[in-house]
Amino acid sequence: IRKKVGLVFQYPEYQLFEETIEKDIEFGPRNLGLSDEEITKRVKRAMEMVGLDYDKYKKKSPFDLSRGQKRRVAIAGVIAMEPKILILDEPTAGLDPKGRDDILAQIKVLHNEYKMTIILVSHSM
Repeated sequence: IRKKVGLVFQYPEYQLFEETIEKDIEFGPRNLGLSDEEITKRVKRAMEMVGLDYDKYKKKSPFDLSRGQKRRVAIAGVIAMEPKILILDEPTAGLDPKGRDDILAQIKVLHNEYKMTIILVSHSM
């Protein structure tokens, strides 16, 4: 089931731990035993899918990012595993209106363009 379902926690700081964004996103695919070439391909694609420029962000620390950017990195880390189902726990909690709209727009893209099933947990109705 862990290869088919991806979970993004409410607070990305619980999910981020590596020293660079690139290393954080490649953690899951590396644990699947994929080749370095496949891992790099997945990291680039996942970062693109969440609106983060690979060359600009790959060597930055995830801990220097805004809350919205941390959410994007956390989502990219799960997307890089290529799950069929993505579960997001309160992905917009604590974000300003623009950050909330940006994250929700990216989630919509994941569903519409990449045909990913999205389960969104939210207290906002």
